[in-house]
Amino acid sequence: MNKNNKTLSDALRYMGVKTNPPPELLTQVAAALDEIKAAARPCNVQREFEAQPCSNGLHILGTSLVLPGEDIKNFVFDKNKCKALQNTDSNTPKSSTKIKIFAATLGAGVDMLLTRTAALDAAQALVLDACATALIEEYCDTIAPLRFSPGYGDLPIETQPEILNVLNAGRAIGLSCTQNFIMIPRKSVSAIALADTSCGESLPNKCASCTFEGCISKLC
Repeated sequence: MNKNNKTLSDALRYMGVKTNPPPELLTQVAAALDEIKAAARPCNVQREFEAQPCSNGLHILGTSLVLPGEDIKNFVFDKNKCKALQNTDSNTPKSSTKIKIFAATLGAGVDMLLTRTAALDAAQALVLDACATALIEEYCDTIAPLRFSPGYGDLPIETQPEILNVLNAGRAIGLSCTQNFIMIPRKSVSAIALADTSCGESLPNKCASCTFEGCISKLC
């Protein structure tokens, strides 16, 4: 499947379309994807850190940031995900490893398009929203195919502002977070990934590490 077909397929999945979409819907979604791409100005900011497991999660060394929860700790230190970690002595716990923290956004133009369309055609706005979600995920795949974001597993969404602060995302790419932990622009992602480029090759399904069974991506 080429990249364009995958993005279209993902957009349909986010819309809740399971199988055999009618040709007219395919045409509508393809046109909506083109509209989103025209409005998007993708950009990102990323930094590498050493990360160390601690009693309540993962400490990002050189900062005051602690990512709470067992799931993010297991994600970073799971040898099955990374060739570099597979080469370590299984009887010797690795004290730290290099991770990449990043934030990415499609930009304010997509938000403006979604808001404008919602005021005129709610159904079309839903199609555009699904296309924008597919496009930001596609963009993040070019940065880190295997990643872990606030809200996954037991990593609370409340860590979002701290992550953006560590990245200085507001100044770098104009990305901020509301008091309700919603990122502005809305079609944005923050995530943690292993810095080693070989990490993730053994897991073609990036959803495999997520424990949220109610996700539409798993239901469709």
